Amino acid sequence: MALVIETKREFKLGKKTLPDPDPNLSVKEVIKFYSAQYPELTSCSVPIPVNKGNVFIYEFSPKLEEKG
Repeated sequence: MALVIETKREFKLGKKTLPDPDPNLSVKEVIKFYSAQYPELTSCSVPIPVNKGNVFIYEFSPKLEEKG
């Protein structure tokens, strides 16, 4: 019997937790998926995940641009 370890991903945008739309998508593809609903994600870079147990948490931090 093989040992199988399941990991999950969780995406955070501010206080919102966004579910993983598809575990087969890359993090860039997840950003693109949610960018229609949350346009601020278009300026995000791929975050480094924080590991908590078997969950990788990606916290999106949109870049703020100054007008001027």
